[in-house]
Amino acid sequence: MDEKIAFVFSGGASLGSMEVGMLKALIEHGITADFVVGTSVGALNAIYYAFNPDLDGVQKLEEIWRSIKTRDIFPFSPIKSIRRIAKKNNFIIDPSGLEKILLEVIPCKNLEDTKIPVHVVATDILNGEEVIFSSGEIIPKLLASAAIPMIFPPVEIGKHTLVDWGVLNNNPISTAIRFGATKVIVLPTGYTCDRRDEPSNVIEMVLTSYSYMQHQKLATDVEMYKNQAKIKIIPPPCPVKVRSNDFSKSSELITRAYEETKKWLKMGNLESDEVPQLMKFHEHDDEKEEKIRIFK
Repeated sequence: MDEKIAFVFSGGASLGSMEVGMLKALIEHGITADFVVGTSVGALNAIYYAFNPDLDGVQKLEEIWRSIKTRDIFPFSPIKSIRRIAKKNNFIIDPSGLEKILLEVIPCKNLEDTKIPVHVVATDILNGEEVIFSSGEIIPKLLASAAIPMIFPPVEIGKHTLVDWGVLNNNPISTAIRFGATKVIVLPTGYTCDRRDEPSNVIEMVLTSYSYMQHQKLATDVEMYKNQAKIKIIPPPCPVKVRSNDFSKSSELITRAYEETKKWLKMGNLESDEVPQLMKFHEHDDEKEEKIRIFK
């Protein structure tokens, strides 16, 4: 049987820039996908790669990431947030800034316009079900997949009320296997493992909590699906001080992810049949000596 490769792009807000560096290293190594699956910001990266699955496309995606500012995505205003809560709204950030960027950068109108198949995943908030989009207009699907609960409003598409699929499965390995993948390469975003202080606002608190939950779920999914497909997890850069609501460090994260993925590939890790060894939860002390702390 011919191998069918899927790239799975995880969500992770600003840490999604890492996926660009990983993607560049994969392409230079001669690795391409038969189809891609993405959720949240990973869906943006997945669509862009699916439309132009070569180094030229990755270069353009890199330029987009280098131009995004935090205020474009998370224009947080305490006063406006309080007013929305007072009006019993279920979100604190107006998604119009995110929508504006998507309208400017997405290279095609419909999901079926891409050169290789792409699947965007979201969560139906009314019943917790996975909703997969493989065709139709892109922008509403991206807004739905990126609708982080409490931060952005849910998106109505057809009979569904949708939020970020990262709520339940930030690394949709199961979705890739469902579409026939025999080898799944996950481009994860990790988490801010070198944190020195507590989250400073609601947005950062929500994103930090999600990142921990999603990191743990990835380890569980690898164990669950390891006998159904070859699963390879590209290690994210470590240590990482960048917070997932800070888009000012995209260039740094892209470069680090690219260089570290190149080394990982050169060592033959992608061809190994071993079950991937994921990073355990950990922290870094002032001397940068890693202290392993298992979360039970």
